[in-house]
Amino acid sequence: MQKITIKNKDYLLLILCCSFISFNSFPINLIYILGLLLILFGVMTLCIKLKLNKLTIIYCLFSSLFLISQVTGLYFSSVTYTININYLSPLLFYFSWLLSIFIPNVILKTSYLERKIIYVKSINISIIFLSIELLSRTLLYESSRGFIYALKSSYFYFDSNFAGLVITSLIAFAIYLNKVLEVKVKKQIFLLFVLLLLTFSRAAIVAGIIIIIIYHSIVRFRLKSYFTLLATFFTFSYLLYQYLYLDINFRDLDGSFNSKFYIFSIAEDLYSSLPVDLKFFGIGMGNAESFLGIFAHNIYVTFFLEFGIIGSVVFLSFTAYSLYISKSYTIILWLPVFICGISLFSAYSPFIFIINAIIISEEREKQKGHNPSYE
Repeated sequence: MQKITIKNKDYLLLILCCSFISFNSFPINLIYILGLLLILFGVMTLCIKLKLNKLTIIYCLFSSLFLISQVTGLYFSSVTYTININYLSPLLFYFSWLLSIFIPNVILKTSYLERKIIYVKSINISIIFLSIELLSRTLLYESSRGFIYALKSSYFYFDSNFAGLVITSLIAFAIYLNKVLEVKVKKQIFLLFVLLLLTFSRAAIVAGIIIIIIYHSIVRFRLKSYFTLLATFFTFSYLLYQYLYLDINFRDLDGSFNSKFYIFSIAEDLYSSLPVDLKFFGIGMGNAESFLGIFAHNIYVTFFLEFGIIGSVVFLSFTAYSLYISKSYTIILWLPVFICGISLFSAYSPFIFIINAIIISEEREKQKGHNPSYE
């Protein structure tokens, strides 16, 4: 029995490490190998014990439906257009989802005290890794690119914007640990925020500042969270309306920010010309570049163009389910995801699904009265 407990502790820590560790400069990201081994281990354990957690079934259902919709869209894209189809990005997104499916089982078999220790350890490891990542960016410093972009290149991530996405999610996780599970990680939140600032990723920094401010107190967090989310959505929609229909641009404010609206405008033009089947199933995640000559960048472009109607419904239904089953505690994670998403969204997003699954599992344990601090 003790042996199983140790294995589950190790599994949980390794899965958490998969949420932030990356080696993008290698031909194959080494963390993919670790992730695949962990998934295979989870499958073998499941086959031996023949006991499947309800949450694991639901995660499998959502992720499989999403993959089916993406594969269908990729098929229609390949037979309709003579372009290079990106099959890797949808698979990476599905892989990110799969990394989270056995977390409910592991949480059940790991004591509450051990889990808290693992969470703190994972945050500490992330700070060490991200500090090394920052050092790597200083070695790749390019003064010719200007102050903000000089530290963008990275050995570990595609660039510092992706590091910003990861750090923002880790800050959200640390806030949940600190404010909800009452784990002392205030110093770690501060260090993560410093690392976030040094990514110079403006969307991620704004999202980080927002969640630190509104979750300074967890009181009425639902009201504050949903108000902020709606305010973000309506503000972006209003600015998009100005850009698309009133011929107003934001180049003087920020060229990079303006580019997100430009991408939206050409994506809208492409979407209107797509056949009905691709409107439903999407052109496939990561395929905006093949069709538009530029990445989608924006999560909302990813939704309507790459995910299509069906893929978007599946993903948003999963988000809604996560909020419902966790009594809205996962909004601490999803809020920065959707704020950052105005500027960037990643195909490889284990930091979203893993942290989301942990928060859901912890809240389910709390509802059952299994966590001592809630009794």
